[in-house]
Amino acid sequence: MRKILLCSDSFKGTLSSLDIVNIASSLINKKYKKHIDLSTLLIADGGEGSLEAFSSFLKGEYINCDTIDAEYKSINVPYFIFDNNKAIIEVSKVIGLPLVTNVIKNTKRTTKGIGILIKDAIKRGVKTIYICLGGSSTNDFGIGLLEELGLKIENKNNLTGEDLISIKDYDDKELNNLIKDIKFIGLSDVTNPLIGKLGASYVFGPQKGYSKEQLDILEKGMININNLLKVRKHIDLATVFGSGAAGGLGGCIYSFLNGELRSGIDTLLELSNFKELVKNQDFIITGEGSFDEQSLNGKVISGILKYVDKSKVIIICGRNKIHDKSYQILETSNGITDFKYIKEHAKEMYELTLDNFIKNNCLD
Repeated sequence: MRKILLCSDSFKGTLSSLDIVNIASSLINKKYKKHIDLSTLLIADGGEGSLEAFSSFLKGEYINCDTIDAEYKSINVPYFIFDNNKAIIEVSKVIGLPLVTNVIKNTKRTTKGIGILIKDAIKRGVKTIYICLGGSSTNDFGIGLLEELGLKIENKNNLTGEDLISIKDYDDKELNNLIKDIKFIGLSDVTNPLIGKLGASYVFGPQKGYSKEQLDILEKGMININNLLKVRKHIDLATVFGSGAAGGLGGCIYSFLNGELRSGIDTLLELSNFKELVKNQDFIITGEGSFDEQSLNGKVISGILKYVDKSKVIIICGRNKIHDKSYQILETSNGITDFKYIKEHAKEMYELTLDNFIKNNCLD
């Protein structure tokens, strides 16, 4: 009997990590029970699906909290408490891009809703808060979050990204009193700094719908905040990897919340005790929609490869752009480029690819 650990990232737009686990479990239960001992691990790197991934192996409870999304609409979202005093918040569930309906100007979007969740967690006695940063629709440095937590800014209220450029000073006494005993950890799969050509605004802003003119204003606002931080806190976020994540939320966590920024996938693998999970496995099946250079630079697959013998790694992906013969790479698309077709048939394409792998490698 072959032992297989399945730990695949999502295929963006077609299959979630949970979909892939369900496909594999169903196939093996139907056809290969006598041949395969399957273990599974939901995977995420700090973006969408992170809450489900972490909660799948951590013992704890979901808390449903009333808050607001990026456009000030009332919503109820879950976060997760484990080990009695630790919490995981997923940014995309509150201010995710798919939630945006453009009912307000895009530069007026707020991160206040994340602050509401943080306050709720603190009231419940939480002392460590992990914030999964991927998938945000905002570019406000977390100024809405900070105001919700008590930051005072020149008698102004409800500041957003377009207001950052005019901030001259702040009062953080109330904020610091609230968070003095709280440890914050931002989880992400990007290393971009706050400002510059590779920063929050210019790299991630276009996919959030900001125009070139808006991006120039937002960037000037980020530069203004960074200059203020250099004077007040002796911090330069232009040199801090990951500070540009989630429209500057990474920089907000690092500077105002005195937090640290970590790789999302490395943290998930650490908390799931991945080192032990991979022991004595014959194959480790991972993958994602597009396997390319980015996959090997801070993404899920790069994290997994740190822990395992490459000869045991099977990468099942939608499309492959890497040619490395030290591990098997299997494409589900087989050259098909019509995304509509791929989306409609993603499950059967993945199942067929996995089925062929098992037939060719696991039935001796």
